[in-house]
Amino acid sequence: MEWIEQVPRRHAHIPAAAETAAERAGRIDRSLTASAQALESLQQSAGCWWGDLTADTTLESDYILYALWRHQPDADGEWQPPATPRIRKACQAILRRQLPDGGWSIYPGGPMEISASVKGYLALKMAGDAMDAPHMVKSREAILTAGGVTR
Repeated sequence: MEWIEQVPRRHAHIPAAAETAAERAGRIDRSLTASAQALESLQQSAGCWWGDLTADTTLESDYILYALWRHQPDADGEWQPPATPRIRKACQAILRRQLPDGGWSIYPGGPMEISASVKGYLALKMAGDAMDAPHMVKSREAILTAGGVTR
């Protein structure tokens, strides 16, 4: 039980002197048991867990950039990858999650995150969105305000 002494205190309302090592161990044990029971209650009858896969927009951004690297533009500079409908769908997914400030977050309800925002902007630009489109101008301004690509 020596590891318990190394667990950071997350319960500031419990004075360190008021809680013995045994009480702390009991509290941790109860928390672990409750956590395991909560997970078990979500388990499907087949023995697995099921839920919606959610992610930030960086997956769509990566997909667009991957498509560009995999299918280079032709000699005239035209980019006509076979997955163009999927690329447009990925662009729409990115745009649906653009924050009011113009950037993108890495979790629902989160603040703008510079890396996700740069990736979103770049992916949209590479997919052909016009630089002077309102969503692109807003994104570029948000990125620059947050410190730019070097941040």
